[in-house]
Amino acid sequence: RQAGQWGARAAEGVGASRCPMALAEGAAVPYAVELGLTVLHTALYAALFLFAYLQLWLLLYYRERRLSYHTLCLFLCLLWAALRTTLFSFYLQNSLQALRLQQPFAHWLLYCLPGCLLFSSLCLLNLYFAEVSFEARGLCPESSPRSRLWDSLGGMQGLCPESKLGEGRHRDCALNAGLGRSTGIVP
Repeated sequence: RQAGQWGARAAEGVGASRCPMALAEGAAVPYAVELGLTVLHTALYAALFLFAYLQLWLLLYYRERRLSYHTLCLFLCLLWAALRTTLFSFYLQNSLQALRLQQPFAHWLLYCLPGCLLFSSLCLLNLYFAEVSFEARGLCPESSPRSRLWDSLGGMQGLCPESKLGEGRHRDCALNAGLGRSTGIVP
């Protein structure tokens, strides 16, 4: 009965600040479970943020290309993880205030922008996949390691102009590039 009183007072907003363990009427999960899940999500998002941050620094340290699919994907992941970590850290302090943000920009930044970032990273991955697929279907340039890998795995057999050479047997582009190995795939 006492939990019911606290739940009714928390729903009215009277005792919410005095008793954080109070359950509002109709709450789906207890406060301890909600707190545990919030701490877990905050820690996971913070770990993802640190991982992406470290990877970006390693790319800078080893002087990799600064504008590539890898760096863009890591940067989007870094922004997404930072926003989610910020949101869940707000949930740790006061979940009701985090749910009802008064400023429209803060609401958009913490709730809407992460979805846009996920959509952008999905578009970036689709663009990368399309580029790799078109490159594998192209004229199979010897300078491209992705085309050699795709052909050595048996993908798109017979699309490379050099594959029609040599008594009907399939020769991948790596053999014609002078690497001296053949996959032995017969079409």
